[in-house]
Amino acid sequence: MGLIQDYIAFEKMRSKAFSIHDTDKRKQIISDFFDGNLTNINDYQKNQINEIIKSCLRNEISIQQIEQIPWNFPGRDQIMSKVSDHFVEQETLRILNKTQKKEDLFRRICENLFEDGFLLESEKSELDLEANILEIDEENKNKIIEQVRNDKELAKPKDVILEIVSGLKNNDNFTSSEVYSVCKSQKYNLDFEKNDVENILKQKLKSIISYNSEKDSFSLIKLDHSIEESESFEYGRTEYTYQINKLDPDHRYITTDPYPSKNKCVLIINSSSHYFEGVNIKENLRGLIYDGILIHRMQKRTSTIEDGDITSIKTDIHKKLKNNKF
Repeated sequence: MGLIQDYIAFEKMRSKAFSIHDTDKRKQIISDFFDGNLTNINDYQKNQINEIIKSCLRNEISIQQIEQIPWNFPGRDQIMSKVSDHFVEQETLRILNKTQKKEDLFRRICENLFEDGFLLESEKSELDLEANILEIDEENKNKIIEQVRNDKELAKPKDVILEIVSGLKNNDNFTSSEVYSVCKSQKYNLDFEKNDVENILKQKLKSIISYNSEKDSFSLIKLDHSIEESESFEYGRTEYTYQINKLDPDHRYITTDPYPSKNKCVLIINSSSHYFEGVNIKENLRGLIYDGILIHRMQKRTSTIEDGDITSIKTDIHKKLKNNKF
């Protein structure tokens, strides 16, 4: 059996074993599955999921194979959250008749292993092996590893600031001073300057935090569940919906709110944006939706996209969605 079928068989056995209260019977079911060799099934499950993720990033497992995993299996969301961006990029490259460069493929594998911020010795050996398989020389291998390491280090302050903002009682209207105050609290005690906090809010988190220049305040962009979303439609294997919402006028005219583990994305159209001054949104809705899909796709790439490629992608979006009613 392949990795996917092995994983499905394991989860079915695991579910059956833990539905039985008799400890001896449970152990027997597990032992039979492993041909008499008892093993730590939590470690086995973790290793299986990691192997599937790596195989996806090597283009050895397709999105169609991942979709064979039942929704209620615990590893499905974890796998999809790690590989969804990769599959979106692969769809885009197929539209452009391009293949992913081996360096970009290696970068994806590095990003997966660096997810927790550091590399174990076993993971370093794993990257050496992957680089050897992809025929990436020592200099390029080390360069990519360091780039990913630095990117992850730079992302840490951003992640902490987002955690702080999410925890504010009034994250619909807050100032950089409020965030800075929490940074300096006993809980976090971060070595940040106020200017650092403001820069992260305005630049690093601008896709999900809106800045109001008139009030010199910020707001966390969230789906407004009181506003009805559109009916869903698909482009590639991503399910899209859109919502017309009033955000700050200075914020971008379209924001994407992706759910990688579910292969879904909500496009939030900011009706208050200066971009729409004198523009009828409903009359231009199709073009706005196409822009939103393009923005979502561009956010998922590691490969270099040229100006002409953007035209090709938008042409494909129109070709696939021209019969949809918006």
